Amino acid sequence: MECSTGVSSESRAQDVEDQAADTRERRGLLARNRSFRLLWFGDAASQVGSMITYIALPLVAILALDASSFEVGLLTAAGYAAWILVGLPAGALLDRRLKRPVMVFCDIGRAALVLSIPVAAALDALTLGQLYAVALGTGILTTVFDIAYPAYVPHIVDRSDLVTANARLQLIYSTSQISGPSVGGGLVQALTAPFAILVNTATFLISAVCLGRIDDTEPPPQVTTGESLLTQIKDGLRFVRRHRVIRSVMIASAGFNFFIAAHEALVVIFLVQSVGVSPGLIGVLLASAGIGGLVGASLMGLAQRRLGTVRLIWVVPVLTVPFGTLLPLTENGWGLAFFVVGALVPAIGVVAFNVAVGTFIQTLVPTGMLSRAGASIRVVTRSALPMGAFIGGAVALQIPISAALLAAALGMTLSVLTLLASPIRGKRELQDIM
Repeated sequence: MECSTGVSSESRAQDVEDQAADTRERRGLLARNRSFRLLWFGDAASQVGSMITYIALPLVAILALDASSFEVGLLTAAGYAAWILVGLPAGALLDRRLKRPVMVFCDIGRAALVLSIPVAAALDALTLGQLYAVALGTGILTTVFDIAYPAYVPHIVDRSDLVTANARLQLIYSTSQISGPSVGGGLVQALTAPFAILVNTATFLISAVCLGRIDDTEPPPQVTTGESLLTQIKDGLRFVRRHRVIRSVMIASAGFNFFIAAHEALVVIFLVQSVGVSPGLIGVLLASAGIGGLVGASLMGLAQRRLGTVRLIWVVPVLTVPFGTLLPLTENGWGLAFFVVGALVPAIGVVAFNVAVGTFIQTLVPTGMLSRAGASIRVVTRSALPMGAFIGGAVALQIPISAALLAAALGMTLSVLTLLASPIRGKRELQDIM
């Protein structure tokens, strides 16, 4: 008994020490690194705005234009299709460009596109065709931004701080998932969906201003003379294909993305038509995923020290993602608890996976190939998104939406379980696979 008590006390003391160390790391990075602080603040504004659009855009289609589940699925697919169209050439081009000016341009472009929705609504000229065009256009700019972003972070953050930086950025994303849908649902209810999107225009502009104020610490890219764009694209694809560990994680991610896109294409219309909740309550319910992400991001430093960076990729997702099968059981009243648990718990695993894999890629891939290799990985994993959204919307026309959501949740679970058969299962730290 005494030995047991002693070990327990030591364990609790270690937990407290680890949590305190994690807090010091997160605060220290923001305090001492002005460039990262500006990036972090700009990203916070952009992410909140993006989450407002996440709920407002399908609600514009459903409430203002009476769109069907298939049309909403097609709208989601249009936003994701950009990865197929421009992902690979964007990665190769970004390895030849300074990343920060490109990200500023993408923010300004997204602000202009999103602004066109309330303008068209005010003129009584809004159509589904315009929504598809805005979704595709912002998707293209977001694709370029998302390829540049992880390749830019190592230029302003020491490699020893990458896990902390990625967790801090993921914390923003998770917080935006809490505040964005809640604010978005309230704005949709108060202003109607097209005009709620005006807020997103402002947030993209705030992000552009913050990025523009970052000290110019990025070195000029090294370009191989005479090397064609096609050759650079092939180099990125070849690197990813030949790296056994990256390849296995990429395949699991693609499967997961296929099913989560099907889920996202259906969840809003499920809550509106099958459960019968208001736009404001939809925002609150969708925010539950953000709470799970916030918990996951907050504990990332502690989890990394206890499990190791590589184990984070599979241990936490395997334990949490299966809870998503509870979501289709949602009913009005107390049955809304199924949605909260089914969204909150899997989000913890998704955050752990995203932070660990982001650090994993930034560490293993040479700096001069980071955009190309990152684009190659994301084109494969993100190409599954429009297919999943399209098929999810089509399947929901043939079977009840709750059944389609259950199928999507089971698919996400099976995709995560494939990591148990990958080369990372027996590894703890990045050096074990380098």
